[in-house]
Amino acid sequence: NNEIFLDIENRAYFLYISVQRWLSVRLETISNILIFFASLFAIIFRLDVVPSIIGLVLAYTLLTTQAFNLLVNQFSKLETDMNSVERLVYYCDNLEEEAENIVLENRPLSGWPAHGEIHIKNLEIKYGPDSPLVLKGISVDIKAAEKIGIVGRTGCGKSTLAMSFFRFIEATSGSIVIDNIDISTIGLKDLRSNITIIPQDPVLFNGTIRSNLDPFNQHVDLELWNALYRVHLVKTVNFTSEKEESEKSEVVYSISDQKYDKQEPIMLDSPIKENGSNFSQGQRQLIAMARALVQHSKLIIMDEATASIDFKTDYLIQTTIRDVFKDSTVITIAHRLRTVVDYDRILVM
Repeated sequence: NNEIFLDIENRAYFLYISVQRWLSVRLETISNILIFFASLFAIIFRLDVVPSIIGLVLAYTLLTTQAFNLLVNQFSKLETDMNSVERLVYYCDNLEEEAENIVLENRPLSGWPAHGEIHIKNLEIKYGPDSPLVLKGISVDIKAAEKIGIVGRTGCGKSTLAMSFFRFIEATSGSIVIDNIDISTIGLKDLRSNITIIPQDPVLFNGTIRSNLDPFNQHVDLELWNALYRVHLVKTVNFTSEKEESEKSEVVYSISDQKYDKQEPIMLDSPIKENGSNFSQGQRQLIAMARALVQHSKLIIMDEATASIDFKTDYLIQTTIRDVFKDSTVITIAHRLRTVVDYDRILVM
């Protein structure tokens, strides 16, 4: 296979070299013709022209090959770059813009959603005007605080359904109503800031645990510690100083990836590298859950969040979901059936 890929690459590279040689021969031919005529005129008018001028003309004529080559390459690059300009102009004129962040005349009340009751009616979604429907007439009613599992083959629209709650993809027809509010009628900021998604690879920013749990400094430290405790990342929340945090908080050692089992305790100011690279996959999931817990979300969507972790960590995360989100509606897109086997209901797509 590697030889096949190398042959494909070399085939394109051979054409590139051939075009360069083709161009070089013709440019050098043109330059030689110019040099010939410059020399011819120098001989004819040798008595009328100062020798230094003749030498200067011939010297610059010898550089015409290089100048022509640069000119052709720059013109070719300009033509190539204009494709990008053409695309940008097309996107500016034709790209469909997102809905408004805030719709002043239709803002939900503070604390929405308060219960997490969902009604999906005849929901149809497709990715483009000419593309086929991905979701075809989905209708389901979800009670407040229900735990719903979604299973199905690859490509059946599970993740599309999850994205539709955040209006990353607008519905072609039908509606999603959360606590008596049609989500298509409110602003994107009001919608997305009040529901939580935990993807397969949670997004953690370069900073500290504190800045990832509470980026806008809206909660006291005790709330953050309580969230870490409830998701089993620490075993105690009692602290009176940063020093005692170090002494009293402990890492849960049930995360199976030994590479990331930390001997030093987790603290609110413990550093998090970009994308959480200094934590295991299971720990990143638990931190994302702690973030959802701090936000007091009444609707949690998990998009195959435990697909790439082991059964032991999966069990810990599912136990955490049943404990800390018992009063929230949880929709879990599952890779493994055992992940959602004890949920209230399972939607098969």
